[in-house]
Amino acid sequence: MEAQPATPAGSRANFSLSSPLFIFCFFILTFNYIAVIRRATGDIWNITFAVSTYSLLVLLFYCLHAYERLSDGLKKKKKRFTAFIWSLGAMLNFMFAYRVSMVMPWGMSLGVWVMASLSIVATYYALFVYKEDDTRKN
Repeated sequence: MEAQPATPAGSRANFSLSSPLFIFCFFILTFNYIAVIRRATGDIWNITFAVSTYSLLVLLFYCLHAYERLSDGLKKKKKRFTAFIWSLGAMLNFMFAYRVSMVMPWGMSLGVWVMASLSIVATYYALFVYKEDDTRKN
């Protein structure tokens, strides 16, 4: 068996939506959501939550894949994709925080909301506000 050459630092790995690992993970995700929907038969709010989060996750994966395939010359399109991907992540973060906070005592629920909000604000700052100084790059 031959050793695979290491990918150089800074290069992108060739990730494919048809790779066996992605297909396996996507199958597990889909199976879990189907199980949740079957268990929630008759409870429209749980079914709506499961369908909406699954849809957002699939859309997020698709957008991430499309973003990785964009060339560096399309800066304006990449910026819009970044904003859309951030908004999808923020929606998922708030939806899961809401769901978790419903079953927690109020003190822990407050902690869940604080962590969710801080992660969204920090991600926004890292993606849109912070500009790395070129002199600090090595």
